[in-house]
Amino acid sequence: MTVSVQAVADRAGVSISTVSRALRGVPGISETTCKRVRDAAVELGYVASPSASRLATGRTRTVAVVVPLLTKWFFAEVIAAAGRVLSREGYDVLLTELSTVELRAGFFASPRLHGRSDGALVVALQLGSEELASLKAQGQVLALVGSESAGASSVQVEDRIGGRAAARHLINLGHERIAFVGLRAGPGSTLGGVPPAERLLGYREALAEAGLPPDPGLEHVVENTVDAGAAAMAALLTAEEPPTALVAASDEIAFGAMATLRGAGLSVPDDFSIVGYDNHELAGVVGLTTMDHGVAEQGRLAAEALVAALAGPGRRRAHRAPSRGARLDRTAPPPPGGLPLTFHNPPKRTRNPMEYRKLGNSGMYVSEIAYGNWTTHGEQIDQEAATACVRTALDLGITTFDTADAYAGTRAETALGEALDGVRREGLEIFTKVYFPIGQPGKNDRACPASTSWSPSTAPCAASGPTTWTCTRPTATTTKPRSKRPCRRSLTSCVPARPTTSASPNGLRRRSAGRRPRQGARYPPRLEPAPVQHALARHRAGSRSAKRRTRPEPDRLVPARPGRPDRQVRPGAAAPTASRFTSDGGAFKTEHRYMQQPVLEAVQALRPLANQAGLSMAAFAVAWVLQNTNVSAAIVGASRPEQLKDNATAAGVVLDPGFSPRPMRSSATSSSATRPRSSPSSNAPESTPRIDFFKESPVIFIVVKFKTKPEFTAQWPEIVADFTAATRAEEGNLWFEWSRSLDDPSTYVLVEAFQDGAAEAHVNAPHFAAGLTAMQPALAETPKIISRQLDGAGWDSMGELRVDTVGAGL
Repeated sequence: MTVSVQAVADRAGVSISTVSRALRGVPGISETTCKRVRDAAVELGYVASPSASRLATGRTRTVAVVVPLLTKWFFAEVIAAAGRVLSREGYDVLLTELSTVELRAGFFASPRLHGRSDGALVVALQLGSEELASLKAQGQVLALVGSESAGASSVQVEDRIGGRAAARHLINLGHERIAFVGLRAGPGSTLGGVPPAERLLGYREALAEAGLPPDPGLEHVVENTVDAGAAAMAALLTAEEPPTALVAASDEIAFGAMATLRGAGLSVPDDFSIVGYDNHELAGVVGLTTMDHGVAEQGRLAAEALVAALAGPGRRRAHRAPSRGARLDRTAPPPPGGLPLTFHNPPKRTRNPMEYRKLGNSGMYVSEIAYGNWTTHGEQIDQEAATACVRTALDLGITTFDTADAYAGTRAETALGEALDGVRREGLEIFTKVYFPIGQPGKNDRACPASTSWSPSTAPCAASGPTTWTCTRPTATTTKPRSKRPCRRSLTSCVPARPTTSASPNGLRRRSAGRRPRQGARYPPRLEPAPVQHALARHRAGSRSAKRRTRPEPDRLVPARPGRPDRQVRPGAAAPTASRFTSDGGAFKTEHRYMQQPVLEAVQALRPLANQAGLSMAAFAVAWVLQNTNVSAAIVGASRPEQLKDNATAAGVVLDPGFSPRPMRSSATSSSATRPRSSPSSNAPESTPRIDFFKESPVIFIVVKFKTKPEFTAQWPEIVADFTAATRAEEGNLWFEWSRSLDDPSTYVLVEAFQDGAAEAHVNAPHFAAGLTAMQPALAETPKIISRQLDGAGWDSMGELRVDTVGAGL
């Protein structure tokens, strides 16, 4: 049986009009009376008739929400936020989608909303004058999102400012080739185009402010879909000079662009930076920097403005929502040398068979291929063969030679000096290094080496006449400051009191980087980590240690940067005779991590690229290293003259500008490393070798967290940088690279990956800014080792250390 309003009035003891006003929330009724009316309605099961309410008040308590699409995340967020406000205020929602031109025309041609809604909230539709007149004729109070009109409440985004801010961010990172992919309506679509156009104008303004010339080829307009973004990115990559960054007018376009980049083997942000627009909920998951213009906030503000306008005339509101950058750490400076794409064109050769490069900022030039005699000379080949190799190097234009006291117990230095006897010294650059005391061990060598312990190491110094003499972590257990003192005393004995020049190797002029010694001058050595650049090595971009390797300071002794071309060893085959891998006293044994089967197989996968370049694998490795403009010289070794001749074919080779000079990596590594890449170009090979070091072997991950005490937080980055740059830990050969936790700025994190002692692993854990490479066969002991190392360094007094094994497998 239907309960009437009269029954409710009788039960509550009030009039019918009071029941009506109380149930509709009309002001002027006391809270006590309202409660009594509501309780009576509940007890009797009374339900107000919408038709009766409309007849009595002329109001429907319904709002129409009109959108061009229901399937897009942006509109879903706006609808949800607006719906929460409207429901709270007692309004029902009438949802209308105008996804085609036909639907839109029919909607405004007929009085669809007349008598069905009190107002309309219109999202991202640029309404014409006739459409606005139609809605007003139907008695609709209006609120607009993404547009504005006289007599209507509105919420607009500062899209031009947002587009300008996105482009400025990339420009400030050093990008100059910045593309823009904007939005357009698809065939039959009703989506408005003003906001995307404003974003494009802001992008152009930022380029103009920075003095960057406009390039129409870098501007694309596509539909707002992932597939369209992917296609636009593919087109940009095939340009003659591809961009290194992109401003996308929506996150969905950015997602498609990221998919294309990953398919081409490129990393975001290490190889390519993208700024999207919307702050989509998946942006954080995929690692996208995006402009946040408060999508849900727009829906909330529009609904509140509409409710206020419905409450009384003259309450219309206009809001302008700002655009803010979100997750700006997901972008990076452009890669050195431009965008690294697949090597798909034959290499070009310069006319000069040997080129020469500047050594840091020292003013000294070295041959881009240097000859390192290592343990080969003085141990594996006789003096006659050593001399033949040295003379062949000179004939090939190689003027830079690298040696060290540790090679064959100083015999390598002696062999090099004899091979260079009679050669005009001014045309040579000789680099030697000291690793540790040579000769009969002393009981105090490890604790605190004395100058006498170094005498055999420095004896050849006066004879061979080094251009630079470098201490390279001379002992495994001695701290850097305690090693520096004997190094300094030993070095002063090598510097001639009066710099001279002579045709004999005995009378030499010595330079430190950036300075020419005065008569009687003494320059103390600097202990530096040995710089490494080879096809299997990786340094975290932007780290202080990497900068030290590539940007020598004026007062530092800088060795040539070695390139390790470990390409002569094939899987399953024995190492070549007279090589470092067969040396009795050398460090490169067959158990070396680069000599493991997965690594050797991965390296051989590059043979098609070497063949296409017309180079042997060894020469291809040298050419690869030399593509890095921060490398002064690639150091090669040889036991026969023909090996040097083969290596020298890499001199002057310029690989395709898109070819990556940076390290190979496995498919299981973090996205920050690189490998030879595929390209959407039609000239690219059908398939690019996929480097997979860890296809079968399990990996165990160790996470170390160090939460600093407040008094040490400010200086901690400097402490970490010094420790990272100068230390390879004594146990386990661990190389620490710390990063700041994204969750807690006072916490620093490193992640280690250990894999059966087989090969290096690179890890980028989801919540950490960077990874760490490490090798340690005793996996179970690793947490204890790390704790002992850090506590021994005094870190226990600066904060709280925690070491965990967090997972296994890939």
